[in-house]
Amino acid sequence: MDARPRVSLLVALLSLLAAFAGAGRVDASPPGTLRSSAAGDGHLWWAVERVAPAVPGRSREGEQPEYLLMHHATLEPAPSERFVMKLAAPPEAMAAEGNSLVLVTRPQGERKRVVLLTRAQRNEAVGHWFSEPRTGPKILTPLDERGRVLDLALVDGTLFVVRSVRDEQGAESLEMLSLETGFNTGWKPVELPPLDRDPAGQTLGWSLVRDGKTLVAIGRAAGQARTARYESGSWSTRPVPEAEGMRILGAFSLEGRTVLVERVEASAAPRIGLTVLREGRRSAWAQFDEPARPWFIAAFGSDAALFELDATGRGTVRAISPSANAPREAVTLMPPGFASGGWVHLLILGVASLSLMLAALLFGSEEYLKARLGLSAPVVRPPGAPLSRRFLAFAVDSVPAFFICWAAFGGSPARLLEHPILSANLEASLPGAFVIVGGWIFATLGDAILGRSIGKRMLGLMILGRNDRPAGVGARLLRSLLSLVSVLSPPVMFIALFHPWGDGPAEMLTKTAVVDESAWKALPRPRPDGQQPS
Repeated sequence: MDARPRVSLLVALLSLLAAFAGAGRVDASPPGTLRSSAAGDGHLWWAVERVAPAVPGRSREGEQPEYLLMHHATLEPAPSERFVMKLAAPPEAMAAEGNSLVLVTRPQGERKRVVLLTRAQRNEAVGHWFSEPRTGPKILTPLDERGRVLDLALVDGTLFVVRSVRDEQGAESLEMLSLETGFNTGWKPVELPPLDRDPAGQTLGWSLVRDGKTLVAIGRAAGQARTARYESGSWSTRPVPEAEGMRILGAFSLEGRTVLVERVEASAAPRIGLTVLREGRRSAWAQFDEPARPWFIAAFGSDAALFELDATGRGTVRAISPSANAPREAVTLMPPGFASGGWVHLLILGVASLSLMLAALLFGSEEYLKARLGLSAPVVRPPGAPLSRRFLAFAVDSVPAFFICWAAFGGSPARLLEHPILSANLEASLPGAFVIVGGWIFATLGDAILGRSIGKRMLGLMILGRNDRPAGVGARLLRSLLSLVSVLSPPVMFIALFHPWGDGPAEMLTKTAVVDESAWKALPRPRPDGQQPS
């Protein structure tokens, strides 16, 4: 999807008009004016209309509009929007929980609504997302064509839907469907929450919100804003504090806290306010100008995300951290791809690792043993030091680089512990790469100048040469240069587990060995006359 589809200005204006036309009720979650949207924990989903390209001999440009289902996740290699599938029409409702998304299509005549389930899965090797099932979304128990879907919520694996269908209890109906046993049990009726209907009795004055594993309806009862929680098959209500000049648009749950999304009616320009409810009290969080284009807001990891479509129909995200009172700068979501600054380091490390291991096996193993066993006296040497001690010695050598990079980059120290080989986004893992390379430089200087680095000295390790004496400067420096591949690609060192002496590729190619100093000193030495000690 390198060529991004354009969204007409007319479509955007119609979306806004439709949003404000229904502003009299708290509408589908997440709060906002972009109707075809949903949010799970760390996942954003939305449907966008594009102008279909012309098909020679069949249609003109824009004659048959298309609707694209898009996805964005917190764990992206780079800020990107992923195309999921093409839709013939915008879905009537969407709901998400975690990486799961449910879509309900619009009815056509007497045909029932189709209910689809898809899940986003992450490729751990490159960090990109794909959809499960691979063959297409799973079809759930259909929903009949009666009425109009007013709201949809996915809570703890159960789908709840509110429809404007007149029944014996009133003007609406609430039903639920289990995603696990839905085909066996079908849709089941649920008691409506004890909240007010609007004067017309045709639409609900409340909406469904997912609060962890609990279904919550937020609306009004007897003129007072309230929340109704559905637990153990029954509803319990509690009041919601209100503020003058603020109108509740909806709510979402962020790390166990309920966040109200409100429109500031007292301001001259449209503004949106976020308020956190704590023990029945209001706590102002953030306030910002309401976007002019279709938007929604939802929890996104540990932050809130203000999502908006730009003039071309591309998604933009502005994060709102719990400690900020306004959104950050907008980040435009680009089509996912393999940028040269992203995943290419994995290819480079893979080629370097494979080259080092092949060189060690072809030129190091046989020659290594011959060089040692071909001496005038039999070789007496301890085995290579365990990998755990060698890794720990390198960790000690990396401590200065860790604090230098922490002072330079700031932020959470955990960022400095991310190894580049574990991330497909090199830019995001650069702080960790600087720590690793800085530790390697510090260890190399110690090995070349002092005979062994501080980490090896503290762990009681030393570097042996080809005649089982402490290695010379040239051998130590060459070994350190080759060990850079092992430092950047630690799995390379696992070849030492299969080597007779327990040495790694860098030691095999330079005829050196990293051993325990005390074990080397304790070994018996040949007598001057060439006889072995008894």
